[in-house]
Amino acid sequence: DYIFPEIEPRLDFAWLELTQKCNFRCVHCYQGTCHEEESAPLSVNEWKDVIRQCAAAGCRHIQFIGGEPSICAFLPELIAFAHSAGISRTVLFSNLFFMNDALLSAIVDYDVFTNFSIYGACAAVHDHITQVPGSFDRLISRVTQLRDLHVSLRANVVLMRENEGEYEAIREFLRSLRIDSVHYDEIRKIYGGAQSPHMLSNPVLKLRKPNFRTDRASFEKSRSANTCWHGKFSISTDGSVYPCEFERNILYGNIRQTSIAGLLKSDMIKKYWYFSFDEITPCRNCEYRFACKDCRPMAYGEHGCLTDQNPRCCYDPAAGKWA
Repeated sequence: DYIFPEIEPRLDFAWLELTQKCNFRCVHCYQGTCHEEESAPLSVNEWKDVIRQCAAAGCRHIQFIGGEPSICAFLPELIAFAHSAGISRTVLFSNLFFMNDALLSAIVDYDVFTNFSIYGACAAVHDHITQVPGSFDRLISRVTQLRDLHVSLRANVVLMRENEGEYEAIREFLRSLRIDSVHYDEIRKIYGGAQSPHMLSNPVLKLRKPNFRTDRASFEKSRSANTCWHGKFSISTDGSVYPCEFERNILYGNIRQTSIAGLLKSDMIKKYWYFSFDEITPCRNCEYRFACKDCRPMAYGEHGCLTDQNPRCCYDPAAGKWA
C-alpha cells in the first residue's frame, strides 16, 4: 500500500481580473454583452496588496485578465510590482488593442508571457465575432511586433458556430505567423443556465483516446485534491474570490473582508479543493483517474453537481472502451 502525502492548501496560481470594461463585444463572451465597470473596483494600491498577499501565500504565477486589462492605465505598474514582489511568472491575457509604449516596455522588460485570442484567419470572420471593425489587422500587427521582440506568445482559439469552418485555416495562419503555442477551446454548453446559441453543431474537442501524462507529484495531487481548482483563485474587479475565471456561481469570499491566508483556511477551500476523481461519477472506476486533468466548470455546469463527469470525455470505464 502506498501512503499518499497530505497536500497543503497553498496558492499556486491566481487570475487577477483588473476590470470589467472591454472595447470588444464578442458574440460568445461568458461575461455577456455588457462590460460596465463595478461600482467600487479595487484600486491600484489594493491590487498591489493582493499581489503581495499572493506572493506571501507561495503563489509565483499570476495572470492579468479582464474585461480587457490593457484598458487599465496602471497595468504596466502592476507588472513591475509583481516582479518586485517575487512573482516569477506573469501572464497577460489581452486583445492587444490598447498596447501602448508603456505596456510594451513592461511586457519586454519583465518577460511577460502574453496570451491573445484569435477567432479567424481573416478579418471578415474575426471582426464579425469581436464586432469591432479593424480588430483583426490591429491584432496581427501587435502580435508580429511582440514576436519580433522575442516575447513568449500563446494564441487562444475559441471555436463556435461562427468560425467552425475556419479551424484548419486558423491553424495554418498561426503557423505562418510562427506562433507555436496554441490553445483550442469550444463554447461551453451552459452559460447562465441556458445553452449557448454559439455552440458548435459538431463538437471537435472530444477526448477519444488516452492522452494522459503524469509524474509522481501530479499523481499524488490527483489522489488527494481536485486537479482543476486546487491551488487556484480568481480575484474579480470588486475583490470577490472565485474558484476560476469560468466559475462564478461559487464564491469563496472577498479580499476586502478576508485575507488570502484566511481564505486558505476556510471550509470553502476544504470543500472545493479537496475532492478527487474518486468522488466523481463514473470517474471513480476509471484506471486513468489519477493521470487525468479535470475541468470542474464544464462538468459542474452540466447539471449543477460536483460529481458530474467532464462531458468531453468519451471513455466508458465499465466497458473499457472509447466512443
